[in-house]
Amino acid sequence: MRQMLVMMAAVPAACLAAGYGAGKYLAPAPTRAAAIESAAEAPFEAAAGEAAVPTGERAAAGPHLVNLGRMTVPVQKPRSVTYVVADLGVSLPDSRSANHYRLGENAARLRDAILASLTRAAQGPILKGVAVDTEALSGMIRADLNASFPEIEDVLFLSFFKKDVPRG
Repeated sequence: MRQMLVMMAAVPAACLAAGYGAGKYLAPAPTRAAAIESAAEAPFEAAAGEAAVPTGERAAAGPHLVNLGRMTVPVQKPRSVTYVVADLGVSLPDSRSANHYRLGENAARLRDAILASLTRAAQGPILKGVAVDTEALSGMIRADLNASFPEIEDVLFLSFFKKDVPRG
């Protein structure tokens, strides 16, 4: 019995170690040339916590995107609760203002204002219907933000879905 218990623990551990060692030995090590090639093929670069923005000449001319992350808002209905989940971003006219909103405290203020606007929208007809008009919702949020954040050009839904959960 003891020998069987040892075999049941030792054999999987030995196979795990052998597989890890074989993977390290057989996998080709990335070379500097391969890293340069993959960097040249990617026309976009992204820092941690932000969406990919175009580099080069197109970045100087076009709007800049700041990814604000995912927000969840509950919408209370008589027979169910609908959870609206959205990945939000904002479009800004220049890189200076985009860098301003990539800072933690400024992004937090903007997220709080957007979350307050989404909470107000959850009490109205925009989010209570069967289908959500994201263009109208984006326009409503943009109008709410206009006084405090005038440099924001547009509020973007990078992903948007909702899930109904019946009340129990």
